[in-house]
Amino acid sequence: MTTLNQGGVLQRAVSFIENMPTGLDAFQWRLFISKRVKQELDQRAIQLDCPVSVFEHSPARRASLRHQIARAIDATSPGLVFTFCGPSYLKLSAPELMGVADGWVTHSTRQAYRSLSPWQNRLGLYLASRYKRGWFGTAQQWIVQTETAKRGLAERCHVPTDKIHVVPNALAPWYQTDEPIELRQAGQTLRILYFAAPYAHKRHAWLPAICKVIEELGERNFEIVITIDPSSPIAQKVMAEARRLGVANRIVNLGSVPVADGLNVYRGAHICFVPSILETFSATYLEAMATRTPIVACDLDFARETCGQAAVYFEPASPRDAARKILETATDADRCQQLGQLGRQQLSRYPDGEQQMSLYRDLIQKTVNHLNPSQPSP
Repeated sequence: MTTLNQGGVLQRAVSFIENMPTGLDAFQWRLFISKRVKQELDQRAIQLDCPVSVFEHSPARRASLRHQIARAIDATSPGLVFTFCGPSYLKLSAPELMGVADGWVTHSTRQAYRSLSPWQNRLGLYLASRYKRGWFGTAQQWIVQTETAKRGLAERCHVPTDKIHVVPNALAPWYQTDEPIELRQAGQTLRILYFAAPYAHKRHAWLPAICKVIEELGERNFEIVITIDPSSPIAQKVMAEARRLGVANRIVNLGSVPVADGLNVYRGAHICFVPSILETFSATYLEAMATRTPIVACDLDFARETCGQAAVYFEPASPRDAARKILETATDADRCQQLGQLGRQQLSRYPDGEQQMSLYRDLIQKTVNHLNPSQPSP
């Protein structure tokens, strides 16, 4: 089951479902997915050989929909309900293995909350996180992507660590490429890519200030490329601030990009900029590594755990430091080449799609055996 609608977790869900026939064919599946996931599956012409139910709205705020989905699931008498990225918001009679990829619940910090404005947004997000925390506790086993998230889930949701399993993120198959690194040539526009969905913690609102500082540091030929719906409140806020600062021409918005077209976004980019103040395991890091695009990211634990030496880090509260690190990196061809190589090395530490499916398969089977000892293995 998945309730996903946007962002990296949407991409992960689509990749998981695409690989189910080869990686998880030992199990009988019935899918309950969001409308947005179904749209992505259709765009990629992914054929499903199992029953599929699509729901138009999130069950988070609709009790009637929660009851409807729960009844439909219970009617199939499943040995296990696997929620790809929870919470599912469901009270189920069957045991649940729940994926958790919500940093606000597992490892948010005061610094992350302080980055949000106004205070009503901070309060709303805090209350939402508390609400989700209660639902996360309804499962019997959990999957996270990093050790940071595992520690946070155990501490904040009072979950036994032996029931939390780590399955790292994996590079989507459509990002497999051997294309050379894009080095900026003399006179060429510096292309800074920020490939992220419009969530508050992604800090798109920071971009106009960074553009202004880049200009102040003497760079006049650059653009920051973003990929969010122009009609979204965050996009409108970004452009309003950019116009106020006189840098609206520096921000190029490609709009929402279909999952399958992601590789084209990286082509021509000289820097992958990730100012997010909170992540679990952003696929952007892996995509940049795969495309040999140098990463400039916040100097925070979650980023260092994922990227290691394959990124340049800036002070999270300083747009000036971010701008300086972007320019220092982009103008140093040797450093860019080094980061490209380190990125490929770091990427090799993580499972590919096939290996990740094997991890999921073994974990699902182990969970079924543990929770349903009388049920035979496939």
